[in-house]
Amino acid sequence: MRLRIHTLGPFQMLHGDTLVPDSAWKTQKNKLLCKILLTFRGHTLTKEQLMDWLWPGLDPNASGRNLRVAVSQLRRTLEPDLPRGALSCFVLTTGSGYTWDTSADYWLDVDEFARLVASPALPADSLPGQDAISQMQAASNLYRGDYLEEERYADWAVAERERLRELYFTLLTRFAEACARQGRYRRAVALCREVLAADRCRESVWCQLMLYHYHAGDLALALRAYEECRQALAEELDIEPFPETVTLADQIRHRAITSHRGIYPPSAAIERLRQLPLSLGRTPFVGRETEQAWLIDHLEHGARGGRVVLIEGEAGVGKSRLAAEVVDYARSRGITVLEGYCREGEGKQPYQPVVEALRLRLQVAETRGQAGTTWLPPFLPSFPLAWRTALAELFPELRLAQPDLPPNPPLPPEQEKARLFEALAQFMLAVSQAAGRRDPRSGDTETSRGLLFFLDDLHWADEATLEFLAFFARRAAQESVLVLGTLRSEEVAADEEETLARLLWGLKRCGVLYRLMLAPLSPAAVVRLLQMLSGSQTQGSVLGQRLYRETEGNPLFLLSVLQALFEDGLLTADEAGAWSAPAPDLIRLSGLPATMHEVIQRRLVRLGSEERGVLEAAAVLGREFRRPVLGQMRAWRRDILLDHLDHLTSVLLIREQGVDGHIFSHDKIRQVVYEGIGEDRRRWLHGKAGEALETHHASALDDIAGTLAYHFHQAGRPDRAFQYRLRAGWHATRLYAQAEAIGHYRSALAVVGQDGFRPAAEALREVHERLGDLYQAAGQYAPAQHEFEAAGRHAIAPADRVRLLYKLAHNENRLGHAGPSEEMLRQAVDEVDRLGVDQVGPLEAARVYARWAIMGSGWHGPSGAEHYARQAVGILERRRPEAFRAKGPLLWGEYDAIHSVLINAGEAFRHWGRWPEAADLFQQSLTMAERQGDLGGIGYSCHNRGDVVLAQGDLAGARAWYQRAAEAWSRSGETWVEMAAWTHLGLAWACEGRWPEAAGCLEHARTVGERMDPTEWLAEVYLWLSLAGLHCTGDEEQARVNRERAVAVAEAAGQALPDDVWHLALTAAEARAGHLDAAWQHYGRVQALWAQHPGRAFYSRWILEQSKPPPPLAG
Repeated sequence: MRLRIHTLGPFQMLHGDTLVPDSAWKTQKNKLLCKILLTFRGHTLTKEQLMDWLWPGLDPNASGRNLRVAVSQLRRTLEPDLPRGALSCFVLTTGSGYTWDTSADYWLDVDEFARLVASPALPADSLPGQDAISQMQAASNLYRGDYLEEERYADWAVAERERLRELYFTLLTRFAEACARQGRYRRAVALCREVLAADRCRESVWCQLMLYHYHAGDLALALRAYEECRQALAEELDIEPFPETVTLADQIRHRAITSHRGIYPPSAAIERLRQLPLSLGRTPFVGRETEQAWLIDHLEHGARGGRVVLIEGEAGVGKSRLAAEVVDYARSRGITVLEGYCREGEGKQPYQPVVEALRLRLQVAETRGQAGTTWLPPFLPSFPLAWRTALAELFPELRLAQPDLPPNPPLPPEQEKARLFEALAQFMLAVSQAAGRRDPRSGDTETSRGLLFFLDDLHWADEATLEFLAFFARRAAQESVLVLGTLRSEEVAADEEETLARLLWGLKRCGVLYRLMLAPLSPAAVVRLLQMLSGSQTQGSVLGQRLYRETEGNPLFLLSVLQALFEDGLLTADEAGAWSAPAPDLIRLSGLPATMHEVIQRRLVRLGSEERGVLEAAAVLGREFRRPVLGQMRAWRRDILLDHLDHLTSVLLIREQGVDGHIFSHDKIRQVVYEGIGEDRRRWLHGKAGEALETHHASALDDIAGTLAYHFHQAGRPDRAFQYRLRAGWHATRLYAQAEAIGHYRSALAVVGQDGFRPAAEALREVHERLGDLYQAAGQYAPAQHEFEAAGRHAIAPADRVRLLYKLAHNENRLGHAGPSEEMLRQAVDEVDRLGVDQVGPLEAARVYARWAIMGSGWHGPSGAEHYARQAVGILERRRPEAFRAKGPLLWGEYDAIHSVLINAGEAFRHWGRWPEAADLFQQSLTMAERQGDLGGIGYSCHNRGDVVLAQGDLAGARAWYQRAAEAWSRSGETWVEMAAWTHLGLAWACEGRWPEAAGCLEHARTVGERMDPTEWLAEVYLWLSLAGLHCTGDEEQARVNRERAVAVAEAAGQALPDDVWHLALTAAEARAGHLDAAWQHYGRVQALWAQHPGRAFYSRWILEQSKPPPPLAG
């Protein structure tokens, strides 16, 4: 059996048709020896060379023995039937070493590839023969990847790899030229793009690409290729294009190319477009002049301050086309443009349109001999380290260029999100400032005139993108920035979650939002369009009027009908492009489809079965799809798939996008194709799509985990869907996209039970607990409670049970359920006592004891509080002493646990009036939070320091601590505690009788609190406002309204009103009304309640003094 060896791409060896398995090589060193001998076939390699490559640094005697054994075993692998002592046909021994015998009977892909590539170049003025085309296709098929790609870092393989890579690029450029001379321009363009994807600086290939686009009839793409060439040369080499390239671009711009006449035939696409001269991007731009002028005015005004402009309208009304005209205008004016496209469907990557827009500035290019070298924008190294590290979460390629980039200090999710948003915003603004245009004559760079950030189909944006957009709009309010977006009006109306509606309301309140409702084309505009297209005033007028009645001026519907008329032969066009109709009355409209769906269905019927199959597979992948992934779904041969894609492009169902990408001409086409796929076939295609995407993105599965989960769910494979939903949820959490993470985890739970699928209890515990954490962080305590309870039902490990009891207790407390909260925490304490610190873990045990010290006072009294507080701190001091001595930040989980222990233990001492111990623990917690950079922790520590200082009589000092706490919590985004800080700041003012200042702070607390679900704490704020208002303005009506709001909020939260503050508010109300006996009754009630808890009501003596009613009248 003849030996067949593949070295281009993954290494493979076959005996005939049988693959040599890994086990046959005995060791990987034997296989490596074979690769080295093949690389230097025909040349003798000394034993010393081989020993140095195979066993560097090993003793020469030992490596010599290893080499002899390896050679013997290699010969046996190559020739299993070789008799002992017989000479090998392949591996020969020479005087100084070993060599591979090139005269032996074997087939090597590298030799065959070189033979096929060695055919003579095309004559300057001839067409390639079919034999030459077949030979080039065969050579291209052989090149499955770089030479021995698994040995990427082996020095001995570099020269051969580069030699073959250069041969391959030569082949591709010759193959592209051959295709172009046959009029197959799309294939030629794809081949050029393949070369440029590997080497952006091949100027000759850019010139080929420009010519092929030009002769294919696409002037815009030809000129865009020139701009890409110019940008690549400037960024990579800091040079301008050759004069010949500049001249070629000028000739293309003026349609003045004559040197290639006769070599390149008219494009098949051009011939087809004489029959179908229609697409949304190529028709004359009419009927939108007023809207265009309005948008350009906003673009120019954006130079004096940021704004957001949205183009809204129904599907197909021309939103994207109008935006494209504005984008082109912006580029012509030297304005930097970033373009992002939002996609429909599940599994979207958080921030996907923003990342794709910015990734154009982070292009990865492998340099010769160095894999993974990444080009960075010149301004990025000057960014603060925290920004660069945050950006690396979204752009992993940054770590290729900066492998030593350290992780950021961990912070609470809201603070980390704020850090990421600031980094993204600064990146976009820096792109705008750095993207000035270079003058090729002087070499000077002009200052950019601002930034246009375009987001298409904003109604499909993920929530994380919308949150960032709201942040960026506010951040860029004083910058030269215009955010331009398109929206489907029907999608906005159906937004059940109101995510987009909240964004729009927020932008409107900031005064930066402007909206343009785009109506269908008017009858006059449709007539003018048809006159320009048909070349006839009369025919265009009659046809335009009739088509307006059928389509009501929707441009997509209008053009789809026209395409159908041409395909049916009811309209034709001559060589000059003039239209004609066979019937005297122009055309018969009675047989036209009544809807856009029917129009598209009629066009799809004309496709062959193979082309329809390609289109269906593409529709399953989504509106945008990559050719390699599509080919892998059905194992189509590359040349056959390219032919099908060429045809689908020529009939305007899809269009090319990027190097190897395509996009449906409109999403309505994709929807119709997808809906027409049978259920069984659709499931099968989704499974194939998932498998192809897994293979194609094997090194970046986190980025597409949501997409994979969607495909496997649609394929009826719940186990894989569950696995990837968990992965996507965790990835979204890492990117601070909480809404997306919640969606993924909920989808994971939705597949449980499908087709009998039941994940392990540990997996279910993890999903429910992560959901609870996300809901709790978002202030949604009711759903968080449900998830923590569900997680507890699946918890098995003791530490998991204790942790969940603690979380349930904390959550019940946030809901204002004091009784259930204490009961949950008591159970956690019992579990720690029963199991011991070692089983539960020191951090969890300390956290439970510290919380019980403050919350369980009704069970154990002041002595018990001190006992549990000291026990909690003692566990930390014994088990984690290094945490208190650390110079830098701790791991977040460890820091969070230790900080909460210090806070809770301090609160326990403060609760019972042990001020020095409380102050010491709060100061320790503050020091740790400042070292960690945790704004939320700083807020807690400062707030508690304020309580201690207030209780000791330093009112001014207390206000300073509360002010610092409020500012920290405001920056961290922790709504609940920010409300508490503003409340206590108001009470500190009230203690001095300065009621106007107190009312201002309490009003701020109310504003913050109303952003959350109703809680007992917000009800208390309304009661304090009622009291402050009476003392400040005497407005009894407003005070009554605030008391009624307090009652309503408490009822909505399912809580009772706080007795002490309620009676205090009634004391002031009755005193104001002159009912002094009733006022004193309420006042006495407050005194009694506060006397029971002197530590908790630490402000009581001053508030009581300020709220004391006048004495009752005698008699």
